[in-house]
Amino acid sequence: MKTILVIAALDTKGTEIAFCREQIEALGAKALLIDGGDASAEFLKLLEGALAVEERIVLSLDDGHLTLQSENGVGTYDWKLAAEVKNYVGPKKKFCLAFNGRFLVEALKSYPAMLTTLGAPDGYGACLINEKAIVMPIREK
Repeated sequence: MKTILVIAALDTKGTEIAFCREQIEALGAKALLIDGGDASAEFLKLLEGALAVEERIVLSLDDGHLTLQSENGVGTYDWKLAAEVKNYVGPKKKFCLAFNGRFLVEALKSYPAMLTTLGAPDGYGACLINEKAIVMPIREK
């Protein structure tokens, strides 16, 4: 079963997000909602900042925070996006995938949205960004 990560301003888009969650669950996937205020714009800025360090970016979700990490021989970029996880009924394991950050940034810029969605399978596989762009994670060794 796939899990769809929805990052949105739940205070202003609550009705729309509830509709999105219903549609996602009707398709047989799990919806993971993160209330991040103006999170879509902040998420894009954080991705671009991480790219200054390294193209490989790790996204992880744990303890109600979305964390972006990248590192190289010179430095490390580690940033948490303040978020509140709501209505997630999945396993308690930590969500963690590595991506080529340039592909994520291009997907977000090519298909901008009021909210950012990341559909990810339970295991390794293609991720759907804003229901339009497919980005493959980097397989970890």
